[in-house]
Amino acid sequence: MAAVVTLVILLIGAVTAAWIATVQRDLSRSRELAALARKQLGSDPAISLALATNAMEIRPTIQARQMLRTSLLRSLVRGIFEQHTSAITRIHVAKSDGRMAASGGRDKTVHIYDIESKRRVGNPIRAGGIATDLVFHPNGTMLVIGSIYNRMVVWDLAANKKYLETKGINAASAPTVPCW
Repeated sequence: MAAVVTLVILLIGAVTAAWIATVQRDLSRSRELAALARKQLGSDPAISLALATNAMEIRPTIQARQMLRTSLLRSLVRGIFEQHTSAITRIHVAKSDGRMAASGGRDKTVHIYDIESKRRVGNPIRAGGIATDLVFHPNGTMLVIGSIYNRMVVWDLAANKKYLETKGINAASAPTVPCW
């Protein structure tokens, strides 16, 4: 019985030591990436931003947070839109005035944003599938959404409702969204 208790204590000690080692490794790697991000800041802010982002993903250390903020301020990124619950698959900016943007994601939704205020306009649009194409009408009143499930939705932005929906379009043999 004493041998079993000793083995259990040794096992707990080994697991704890492994966990501590993993945390220490992640802290070290995060700090190393933050330091590399600082070195790249003057010459390439985009690489600095990528390194700082990776540092935050590994372990959100103080150094990683500081470098992420600094890199964001120096990069060309001017806003972060955090509405989707999964990866963004497509982004389109309205050519009419450049003030609106649409993003479609793997969460099967499309979000419309006012670029100046960096705020979402209206409620999420259900795309009926993962958005593969987004195109604003030249006058900015409509948005065409193409999805991988052979669907195309024309969304009336002023009325905030579906204007038209087609199903069964084979995206492999025909363009998903029309050219205006």
